[in-house]
Amino acid sequence: MNLDERRLAGAVLSIGALQWFFGVMIAEGLHTGYNQALSQWIPYSNQIHYVSELGLGSTAPIFNISTIVLGLMVAFASYLLYLKNKNILFSSLLLICGVGAAGVGVFPTNIQPIHGIFQVFALWFGAFSAILSFRKQEVPLSYISAVLGIVSFVASIVFFPYLGLGANDTSTFLGLGKGVMERIVIYPLILWVFGYGYHIAGKNSEN
Repeated sequence: MNLDERRLAGAVLSIGALQWFFGVMIAEGLHTGYNQALSQWIPYSNQIHYVSELGLGSTAPIFNISTIVLGLMVAFASYLLYLKNKNILFSSLLLICGVGAAGVGVFPTNIQPIHGIFQVFALWFGAFSAILSFRKQEVPLSYISAVLGIVSFVASIVFFPYLGLGANDTSTFLGLGKGVMERIVIYPLILWVFGYGYHIAGKNSEN
């Protein structure tokens, strides 16, 4: 059985999403926390802390490398899909998303505003890609992809008040810490990248 460009792109997307997800899980488990004072230690919390905080300190190699790999794999998949379907709009959106994700890993969160710019590229163009993929899948996957993209994009707008807060700032909007809110932006896209990749990896049709 020959593995054409579309199916290879699907495999690449799914593998990229999976390795990033497990990379984040491992980095969260290994993070040494924060020393507020000599007598006060605060553990890393996915409720409070930004995901990108994993890109600093001892967990930096794990997070940054997995994020760069994710970005490169998404960008490579966009090229493969363009070769197969010649859909320049969808492929371009996916390419920008991949470049943005790779940039997030290359420029950690302490390198601003470059990190933030790449983050916006990754998240917004990822959301647009998910929404546009509605046309490339059958029901119910088409609706699921569109919903994941819309949820991520809307959450990214809601996330704006959290930007610029300190690492250990516990301010909440809508009752959610900034770590939770940021993950509501990111995780739907990771789920879409994995799901869409899995879908097209197993398809023999031209969709």
